[in-house]
Amino acid sequence: MVEVPGSEVREGLPLVSVLIGTRDRYLSLLRCLSSVLSEDYPKLEVLVLDDCSQKSDICGRIVGEINDPRVTCFRSERQLGVARGRNFLMKRAQGEIFIVVDDDAVFADDNTIMSTVAYFSKTPQAGILAFKIVNHEEGIDDLRIPFSRRCRKRWPQLHEETRLVSYYLGTAHALRREVIERCGLYQEDLL
Repeated sequence: MVEVPGSEVREGLPLVSVLIGTRDRYLSLLRCLSSVLSEDYPKLEVLVLDDCSQKSDICGRIVGEINDPRVTCFRSERQLGVARGRNFLMKRAQGEIFIVVDDDAVFADDNTIMSTVAYFSKTPQAGILAFKIVNHEEGIDDLRIPFSRRCRKRWPQLHEETRLVSYYLGTAHALRREVIERCGLYQEDLL
């Protein structure tokens, strides 16, 4: 049984697999991992793929600096790219829910995973949940959602509502394992 965040009911929580691909961006990855590991969610595994980094031993550094048993790092000796890399991690993940996060992204708060699990729990027909993405580069908060600025200006609350969309940004999203089992992995020739 899972209830909406804020309640203390945590019985029957599913294992969540957070999947992060990286290549030569160790400092960004550290920020991302810090965000993920500070989440208030007890059943978590974090799988990291070092996609053939050239500048450093990412997996060795993670073990040395983070040393958290929830984190497992894999290294590919040839560059897989985003889709193949995510597929690689999904094949190794044990969770019922996969949360895919880019290595340069962080969660807005420490309740993101619990909120995601609660949403899936109360919305059994949902298979994929796209996260709201805000790009904070150069001191400007740029909202990245699948709606034009014109639509957002006309309907200012559009980005605050849960709704169906025809596409989403892959920067951070969650999906049920059964979606992958029924529909297949990411199409690997998409870049």
